[in-house]
Amino acid sequence: MFIDIHSHQVKTFCNSVFNTIIGKDMIPNQTWFSLGVHPWYIHEVEEQFFILKQELETGNPNLLFIGECGLDKVNGGDYLIQEKVFRKQIVFSEAYQKPLIIHCVKAYNELITIKKELTPVQPWIIHGFNRKKVIADSLLESGVYLSFGMSFLNSLNGIKVLKSTPLNKIFFETDDNNEFTIEEVYILASKILNINIETLKDYIKENLWQIIGWKEQSC
Repeated sequence: MFIDIHSHQVKTFCNSVFNTIIGKDMIPNQTWFSLGVHPWYIHEVEEQFFILKQELETGNPNLLFIGECGLDKVNGGDYLIQEKVFRKQIVFSEAYQKPLIIHCVKAYNELITIKKELTPVQPWIIHGFNRKKVIADSLLESGVYLSFGMSFLNSLNGIKVLKSTPLNKIFFETDDNNEFTIEEVYILASKILNINIETLKDYIKENLWQIIGWKEQSC
């Protein structure tokens, strides 16, 4: 199984987590998905929170994560509102026992500070990580997982970061890139890490099962 932790394409089988944008995307019926308030879309936030809470309370087993949510100092709205919205989703994450898929742009120090302050139990995954090793090291030290896409892994910096990230803290994704499949991302990663692709698949599957609390696939 090639697990795609963050995709903007709905798949008809369970190995891909569809990132559902409230008010824009239909909630999928037969595949894994995440649901949250993105820092780009913090308008009409109370309505979005109502929909998010309503969906969480259904107990839908295919709703794996809250997100993507987070902080964005480049394209997001008012930062103080972003942080307030993010903190509320952390509360939801803990209350409903759903890990977070996090979008973070130029706010890693703030993210780590919030995590240290709130000491959440639920895991956090930084999706689309593409920064330097020193930032990756700080995030890993704080206990988060890192998810990588094809573009980053095709860079010298990406190779360096992947090699230095423990296998039990890694995920892979396609995000909104339609040019490459998740299988191609895994193939490249296995070459960089110099490990058998089946071994890599087993690690990523175990990572997902561990943070979701599964003993077997639910979909």
